[in-house]
Amino acid sequence: GSGLRLNVPTNPCLFASLCGRLLWSNMEYSSMESNLRHLLVTVGDGQVNPVSLVANLEQLASAVELDIASHRGLIFDTIIACAAALPVKAAVYAALVGLMNLQSGDSGLEIAERTVRGINIALSAGDFMSCKLLVRFAGELVNAHVVTSTSFVALLEDLLGLGESCMDVCGDHILITVLSSLPFVGETLQEQQPDALTAILNTCEKYVFERPSGYKDAIKVFKDSVAKDLVEQWWDATVQLRAGSWVCRCSLKPYRLLKAKLSSSSAHELPALLADSQRVSHPYQAPLAFRLFDDSVHGELTILDRAVLSDMLVDLLLGFKDVRKDAIKHILALPSPIRFPHLAVEVIVGELLRLPQPAVKRVFYAVTLIDMCRSVESIAPVVANAFEILFTRVPTMDVEAVDRTAEWFAQHLSNFDFKWTWLNWSSVVAQDCEVSQLQFVQLALQRLCRLSYYERIQRTLPETFHPLLPARATPSFRYHQPGGVQAAAGELHGLKRIAAELMTRVRSKEPSEKVLAWVQSLLVEVPEAGAGDTTMVDGDPDAVTPSAAVSVVVETLLCAGSKSLSHIFTLLERYRGLLTSLINSESTRKMCAEEVIGVWQHSVQHTVLLLDRLLTDKLLDWTTLVAVVFEPSRVSDLGRFDRHGYWEVLLNVIDKSVTLCKSASVMGEEALGKAQRDQRDMFLAIFKRFRDILTTHIEIHGDNLSDPWFAHVRNRMLQIGRKYRSSMADVMSSLEESVFTSDTSPALVETFREITLVR
Repeated sequence: GSGLRLNVPTNPCLFASLCGRLLWSNMEYSSMESNLRHLLVTVGDGQVNPVSLVANLEQLASAVELDIASHRGLIFDTIIACAAALPVKAAVYAALVGLMNLQSGDSGLEIAERTVRGINIALSAGDFMSCKLLVRFAGELVNAHVVTSTSFVALLEDLLGLGESCMDVCGDHILITVLSSLPFVGETLQEQQPDALTAILNTCEKYVFERPSGYKDAIKVFKDSVAKDLVEQWWDATVQLRAGSWVCRCSLKPYRLLKAKLSSSSAHELPALLADSQRVSHPYQAPLAFRLFDDSVHGELTILDRAVLSDMLVDLLLGFKDVRKDAIKHILALPSPIRFPHLAVEVIVGELLRLPQPAVKRVFYAVTLIDMCRSVESIAPVVANAFEILFTRVPTMDVEAVDRTAEWFAQHLSNFDFKWTWLNWSSVVAQDCEVSQLQFVQLALQRLCRLSYYERIQRTLPETFHPLLPARATPSFRYHQPGGVQAAAGELHGLKRIAAELMTRVRSKEPSEKVLAWVQSLLVEVPEAGAGDTTMVDGDPDAVTPSAAVSVVVETLLCAGSKSLSHIFTLLERYRGLLTSLINSESTRKMCAEEVIGVWQHSVQHTVLLLDRLLTDKLLDWTTLVAVVFEPSRVSDLGRFDRHGYWEVLLNVIDKSVTLCKSASVMGEEALGKAQRDQRDMFLAIFKRFRDILTTHIEIHGDNLSDPWFAHVRNRMLQIGRKYRSSMADVMSSLEESVFTSDTSPALVETFREITLVR
């Protein structure tokens, strides 16, 4: 019974994850404990009739009273865990506690104390969802006459004071927590504490209009929209709530039928909030409220309904991220006054596209929508409509959001036999559309081919769309014949002859050491040459430069393993010693990367995965891959959606560096210091490259912000800056002083300013 007394590490959503493990893990319980836990977790599920719900609560309260002496810890831990993880049933558990409080005032007092203890833990751990839901639960305890309204008002005032003292860190979260509790307890507070409620609203209004909100332009999914963030959405909902006499129709209210009975019990004071600005250090910035469908499809949904239901949907998705089927079950059981498939889809898509990044992995949202389409007939056409709307809005979408949409679209179709109404998008074939829409379809088809195979996707497409398919994923060789067919070594000359002999050695599985000795016997030391130097030395058929040797060795291994990626990975592992010895300079590393790109120029998947593997094996480094991505010959391709995989390669490079920094923190100060210096140098190098290519473009084509290439590359710079903003904290001042200086284009300086505002 010590679930809430743990010393919780400061990880986001940790408190919620502890609650989740308590509720749904396979912990060992006795038969009695399991039955009791099951009754507590499932109470109120599927019960829309308030009379039957209250009857069940009364029966459960009587059963709990009989077991509380022997299972006190389990009962209280489960109630608090449910309150922190089940946003829909806060009123149900509060009414249960109210009935328990009638029988024993100690039960109500202990729940009140545990609730505030949980709020303190969640605040310190940066678990914003659990904090918000426990404050909501405390408000419902006021309705159930377990907690006094004066002590709850004091809790809200303490929270607002905390928010004011750390406005730049988590003020948004504090305000959302306070405002989102009012639809559930506002009516009671208006009745019992009207002056205090007015003072709380005045404080909230002051914060809403004084808080910094310049970051919103950097995280818009649709660049042409005037999006409100969640703070503004909740304030609008609160204004409507107050105008409607504090009545919310999207919440359960079992306490109303129990009011006469519960009012006879003693209400308790909530303990004081212990969290302070020093302990609350996890930054929070209100995400934008996502809008996709026209308001007319939502029927009679009000601003307040939307705020409450959207909030519940997001919390259910986050709280049940490890038990997706339960998430869907609770989503479909939300107490909505209307049918709301459009709102459910809109919220899930909004979370998938949320910038800078979603709360959980994107695939979770994609699979949730797939499961909902299979289980609820009305969802599938709404998801299809969402795809159609997103396609029309591609020209004004953030480039990262377009990438995610193409990825999700491919994942979705792959689960429904790859069927789609392609003819609705026939404008791209006639090129009677925005270039970005054409590129989106090409990107989506590439993603589909990565999830299946070329011929399968080709069969599902109208013939007019075939030219938009990517090239078949076949390798291109300079020294070997397609399919690995090799002429006799005696019939070949130069590097092709050496490659033929090397292929013979590789196919006979000759040890790496022997192959290395043979290759080294052919090497002639020459001054450092460029990556393109694959010539023989003075025409000597038995001598090659180091770069030429790398070119031949890498292509031969890729050719020998071209049957599958697993074959290639096996060969890379077998000949790691050979590769490590040969790839030992800037030019040889660049030659290795260029060889991979050249061989697999028709397969983004091979290119990305192989370069990532070579980076993991430390055969390549970030300096090489950054230079390769920003190679002048590739700059023109950077201004379009990622059909070549260059942006994907760059993001993988940064991810590796960020992960290394995190893992180096447990390897000692020296390792951490080196990792941080490398990461700092990497970010400086990347943003200098961005500045240089964008500046060159401006010098040639003018400072035209609507130029497609310029807009796309500038958006990529913004994408990287906002995604890795927390990892870039130590380099921001250097970027301002040495990269985005006063003589840099104002458009680029403004983009950097947007990045600085993101937390």
